[in-house]
Amino acid sequence: YQGSMQVTTPSATNAVRGTHFWVSYDATKNISATGVYEGAVAVTDRATGAAMELKPMSDGTPGIAILGSASSEQPEQTKNGNGLFWIITLLVICGGVFWFHKKGKKVDDVV
Repeated sequence: YQGSMQVTTPSATNAVRGTHFWVSYDATKNISATGVYEGAVAVTDRATGAAMELKPMSDGTPGIAILGSASSEQPEQTKNGNGLFWIITLLVICGGVFWFHKKGKKVDDVV
């Protein structure tokens, strides 16, 4: 045991760097999505070998990387992958707004 973990999909390899993260893979589109809430994840595009260290944004918003393509001839990000990024981003923002709204209410207001 070396104290590390990797999550591998056909389009990306994700290595844990003491963090809280998620990985999702769509086999029909060959797209991997990785999100980091805390810490860092090393993400490597298996088609190109390009690597990056994914971290949360400075404002606490999760860092998100989308890798892969609809076909093996096009390793770049597809328009559908970009749509997935915006859907995930919208869900994170809406969830944060809802959480802050609920947290801001006093116990007397909830009755």
